[in-house]
Amino acid sequence: MLIQHFPPLAAGGSGAAPGAALGELRRAVQAAKRDALTRPQRLAQLAALPLWPLVVLVSSLAWQLPRHGARAWRQSGRNPLLQLADQLRLALTAGMWPHQYYMFELFRPELRAQARSYLLRQETKRGVYSMLKDRPRKNPVFARKDLFADACAAAGLPHGALIARLGNGAADWRGEHQALPPRDLFVKPVRGRGGRGAERWRWDGAAFAGAGKVRLTAAGLLARLCARREASVVMPCLVNHPVLSGLALTGLGSGTLATLRIVTCRDEQDAPEAMAAALRFPRRPDAVVDNFHAGGLAAIVDLATGALGAATDLGLARDSAWHDRHPVSDAPIAGALVPFWREAKHLAERAHTALGDRVVIGWDVAVLADGPVLIEANGFPDLDILQRCGRAPLGPSRLCDLMALHLRRAYPPRLSVVAPPPRLASR
Repeated sequence: MLIQHFPPLAAGGSGAAPGAALGELRRAVQAAKRDALTRPQRLAQLAALPLWPLVVLVSSLAWQLPRHGARAWRQSGRNPLLQLADQLRLALTAGMWPHQYYMFELFRPELRAQARSYLLRQETKRGVYSMLKDRPRKNPVFARKDLFADACAAAGLPHGALIARLGNGAADWRGEHQALPPRDLFVKPVRGRGGRGAERWRWDGAAFAGAGKVRLTAAGLLARLCARREASVVMPCLVNHPVLSGLALTGLGSGTLATLRIVTCRDEQDAPEAMAAALRFPRRPDAVVDNFHAGGLAAIVDLATGALGAATDLGLARDSAWHDRHPVSDAPIAGALVPFWREAKHLAERAHTALGDRVVIGWDVAVLADGPVLIEANGFPDLDILQRCGRAPLGPSRLCDLMALHLRRAYPPRLSVVAPPPRLASR
């Protein structure tokens, strides 16, 4: 119910001045969604509209204000009553949820003034991304990690190579492997998202050690992984470039691979161009993945220089803060340079040309001692991380301008959809 009907399509309007790229994008997305609604869904949307302020009140009073209100008051001087009023106003004028108020720190007056310029998930993940796909069906290369590795290999793109694909009680070995090698291994579901189901197994010289002090022989680990309910891929544990070791916490506990999220978009000539990037890394030494939505940290990356800004989490923890140095390792963050930055950007752009079937793609890139490698691709890249870490909305950005341009090209002569995609939320 919350996903399908809230915020209602009518909440927020165009959210930008007429003629602006963001306004065009929003009108196109709303038109596509309206055209795709069945009659019962249209009636549900009408019923949802008067309930929207009540839903916002419940969300704010039951969860968001108790969790974040005091911290926001200390940081901005804006008391909880004014925060609640802000959230109601932004829900009606910008279609925002209360948690987005805290994620983007809209309790700060300079950011609140730009509130209607943020690109929201209901406009991207369940909107413009699906409209700007070359084909309506899912891209299997993006949906499955084994096929992604195979496609990278075929295109000659450096990537995290697989040892095996495991499923249905059997192993499909890759390269020269016919058994699990005596080295640290990383396992993740073939169709996993957000680090779900990922496991790390450390080779201690005699056996593989996993979470919970589990130790298994190579044969025992293989049997365990083959028995998993969903197919998995096995790859070597990759290690970041030494410059990033303090952020990846390589010297503390077991360490976790830090990865770049680089968002590329086709430009005016349909050539991929890097639009924005952030470096994600773990907060705790025992983390298995660097996932931002699972409590990890991230810092915006300057596109021209590769310099990092201050790091933060998603902004929804009680102790959310900004860090110029890593809170555990004390490694410098703000001002640090990402090694092989130009090569990482170029790799993402090359991958978009070779593998992409859509206008916007998010690439996960790891920078190793000998250069960058591709880890995964995301056809529905999250922009929250970029807007949160960049402390600025993407509505006025070149990324938004290009998405509006491609919408005009795809759906002329007006920014509406005559034949909308059958499923706006398909990946």
